[in-house]
Amino acid sequence: MVVAAGIFLLLIPPSFSDSKNVNEVSQEQQKKQEELDEKEKALKEREKDLAAKETELEEQEDAMAATPVSIEVFTLPDGLIAATVNSVVDGDTIKVTIDGKKETVRLILIDTPETKHPQISELH
Repeated sequence: MVVAAGIFLLLIPPSFSDSKNVNEVSQEQQKKQEELDEKEKALKEREKDLAAKETELEEQEDAMAATPVSIEVFTLPDGLIAATVNSVVDGDTIKVTIDGKKETVRLILIDTPETKHPQISELH
């Protein structure tokens, strides 16, 4: 009678061979899930805050729209013409728009040096 003797090796990957490693992985996954849950909860709270703020702003808009606005109308005295100043050329000259037409206006009785003269420097 012949009896064969041998060694049988069972190879198990290290990640599964130690129950402690499996527990550590499980704990890490649980911590990550808890962090995700906390972030999700914070996002939901933020969404509620934003929705409340949006409602508040809409109410303010409605209140403003319902509030009558009084506009004072200014009427010019007789003999005066309304104009919009477009630019200041120098101390006694301005460019204006009167009834849609652009005009250059010299102000009388205003004595200022001509600072934009092309042949005279400003330091003269």
